Amino acid sequence: MLAPLIKSSAGDLWAKIATHAGNGGLQALAVVLFLIAGCLLNKKKIKCCTYSCLAALLLSGILVQITKFAVGRGRPGMRLPAWTFKPWTSSNNWHSFPSGHAASSFSLATVITAFYPRLWWLWYGVAAFIGFGRVISESHFPTDVLAGAILGSLCGGLCLLVVRKYIN
Repeated sequence: MLAPLIKSSAGDLWAKIATHAGNGGLQALAVVLFLIAGCLLNKKKIKCCTYSCLAALLLSGILVQITKFAVGRGRPGMRLPAWTFKPWTSSNNWHSFPSGHAASSFSLATVITAFYPRLWWLWYGVAAFIGFGRVISESHFPTDVLAGAILGSLCGGLCLLVVRKYIN
């Protein structure tokens, strides 16, 4: 399904947008800006949402990096079989599993959906767009994105429980 987009101008654009939009640092910056707005407007819902988002980004980011290092799956662009692994290496070429972009995006989608459920399709749509973009860019296998989505969703759900307990 996505194969025709790989190495096409539309696919290149999709991959670039997804790579930048799914960057955890950029996502964290956006969340911090919303936190500042929530503090200035004294909106408890926005503050609780952004604290949950920051916690989810942090937790998913830590778990993704540990897993990438321990698993050591080669990236699709290396043209190796999908089952080629080299654990405990520091080379980014061997850090395909799981997708950090998908994990951070789905952790945010999970948290934001809990606070703004009417737009669930938008939050998860953006996360899926980012995940598929990582496959199109040949940075990840589909299973890397799926694992990142699951991990991110679980982190988002866990952080919601913890942050809500201490803020409410």
